Amino acid sequence: MSGSASMPKIALDHLVVACRSLDAGRAWCEATFGVAPQPGGRHALMGTHNLLLSLSSERYPKAYLELIAVDPE
Repeated sequence: MSGSASMPKIALDHLVVACRSLDAGRAWCEATFGVAPQPGGRHALMGTHNLLLSLSSERYPKAYLELIAVDPE
C-alpha cells in the first residue's frame, strides 16, 4: 500500500452467538471468557431474548457480544 492509500473504515457494533438457551449461553460465556454476561432484553417481534457482554475499547466504544436464544415465553 502506498502512503496515500487509506484503510477502509471499520466499525464493530456487536457479535452475535445463537444459543440453545440463555442458560447454555451464560455457561459457555463464563467457561470461555471467565465473565458473566448481563441481562439484555426481549425481542417480542422475533420471539427471542438475549444476554450482553461489553467488548468496548477505545477504538470500538460501543462493541458488545450478544448471546441470543428463542424466548420460551
